[in-house]
Amino acid sequence: MIKDEFEHYVRLIVREPLESVIARRYLLTTIASLDEDNGIDADEDDTVMVYHIEGGHQHCYDIPLERDISELEGDRLARALEAELEMDWDLESTMDVPPKR
Repeated sequence: MIKDEFEHYVRLIVREPLESVIARRYLLTTIASLDEDNGIDADEDDTVMVYHIEGGHQHCYDIPLERDISELEGDRLARALEAELEMDWDLESTMDVPPKR
């Protein structure tokens, strides 16, 4: 399974592979940051996070979601990860952004 198979996802990108305890912290922080009407979209094998490498050096941890995250969920998740992870990271996701008026 790769990210391109996900309609909705959040992705953590880091320089080095995460230790399993840190990957679990990322997963639990993501779950806690989502609104009640959004959640993890596990596949038929109950996979809730997929690890892969992009560009030969970017370690990616993808979590499939039931829907795009909102701007508020994205901000909440970014703040929570800043408090939880003591490393440089990037965050990418599918996001539902309301149109500007």
